[in-house]
Amino acid sequence: MLEDEVWKQTSVVDPCYRVIGWGDRFVLTSKGLLCGSEGEWQPLAYHNKKTFDMLVTPHFLFLGYVDGVAFYDLLTGEWCDLPMNQAVTSIGEYSYAQGCWQGDFSLMQEQFTIGAWG
Repeated sequence: MLEDEVWKQTSVVDPCYRVIGWGDRFVLTSKGLLCGSEGEWQPLAYHNKKTFDMLVTPHFLFLGYVDGVAFYDLLTGEWCDLPMNQAVTSIGEYSYAQGCWQGDFSLMQEQFTIGAWG
């Protein structure tokens, strides 16, 4: 794992596709999503499935994995699967803002689109 520009050994033995630091760390491996730090890694979701990429938003975690896309609702603690009949290896996010004037105030509209490509 790369930490402060130095590679450090971890106790994770499965191939890792991505490491995300957000509170504890999330590790996306060939055998599921792990959560933890240092030597304390716990299986979190999708045991024995390849998990490739994750996008963290204020209310959801979006996961690209071998069967498609899944998301975790941080408010309810529930996972929801969106099968796509193919692996989703990368998740990207883009946003754009368009300002328009109405009366004496500026209204800023922001739209977010989440796209997954496999």
